Amino acid sequence: SKFVARDARDCDISCLVDLGSGKAYLSQVLATLHSIPVLAIDSQEGNTRGAEIREKNLKTKWEGLKVRAVDRMEGKSPSNRKKRVKQTKSDDIEVNIEQKPEDVEIIDKMLIALTQFVEEGSDLGDLVEKHFPGKGDNFGLIGLHTCGNLASTSLRSFLSSPGCKFICNVGCCYNHLTEDNKGFPLSKHLQSQHFTLVRLARMLAVQPLDRLATSNTLPNKSLLWRAVLEMILARVAPTLPKDQRVVGRIAAKSKSFVDYVRKAFVKLKVETDITDNELSEIFNKYEKEFGAKLQCFYQYRALFSPLVEAVILTDRLLFMQEQGITNSCIVRLFDRNISPRSYAIVATK
Repeated sequence: SKFVARDARDCDISCLVDLGSGKAYLSQVLATLHSIPVLAIDSQEGNTRGAEIREKNLKTKWEGLKVRAVDRMEGKSPSNRKKRVKQTKSDDIEVNIEQKPEDVEIIDKMLIALTQFVEEGSDLGDLVEKHFPGKGDNFGLIGLHTCGNLASTSLRSFLSSPGCKFICNVGCCYNHLTEDNKGFPLSKHLQSQHFTLVRLARMLAVQPLDRLATSNTLPNKSLLWRAVLEMILARVAPTLPKDQRVVGRIAAKSKSFVDYVRKAFVKLKVETDITDNELSEIFNKYEKEFGAKLQCFYQYRALFSPLVEAVILTDRLLFMQEQGITNSCIVRLFDRNISPRSYAIVATK
């Protein structure tokens, strides 16, 4: 938020659009702590409702938070509401915390949560002007962990919106990227070479290498379970297409490998007479033969995660520069142990 707020003021931007805002966590910080008007846009109604509820809760507690902040600045131990009310009654005076009407309504004026699907290539200035009159020709565009193609859409919206002067976009969920001119690659350079990334490579790009390196833990049991399940499916359901062998995250809900397989069979509608003892024997066999090897492979494979992510990010940066946005760069914003997706595409025009 500090980075965005600083750049927004450096560019003399009057407001921000948070595209793919989710429950508007970043938007609320920018609006309340940095006094920047924000139009928080998300395509999911549930996220917008969540943002409005959180906004309402924050609004009711805003004055208390202000008082506690002042206490901290003055070196005092932050007081709570009960303590302040008790002190007020004992002194029989009215405590003046310099409450201003505009402070009480700060979020109402500074943050608007909107459910809207933004078409690629649309001018966001029209939405800004509708909700923040007079600001549609001078705004910035932000996106924190924009999923899949939404990062690409954000970059194109920046280009197609004359009033958008600044963008800061942190993408994520590379596995959800489509491999076409809407997702990857964006740059003419890679498109001319018919460059592609298969789904496995894009899934690899989201692996949290730094977190894996510092956690000192081995891969989750579900990795081996899923691998052995694939061997079992090849035996009991050989005609089941591989793209239909999706079982989801059922390992966490399973008491054992046998329970995991049974749940998978139900989900995949696989009928077989294989017994629980047979399933246990198969698992023990593969665990002994491949368990340690699979863990080594998983960790070795993760070493290539930054390389694939770098290809995706460099493609986006090259795309911006091909469009004449020379003042664009890749900026690392976060500790990768906390947020594996830590790089932002930042540009001004």
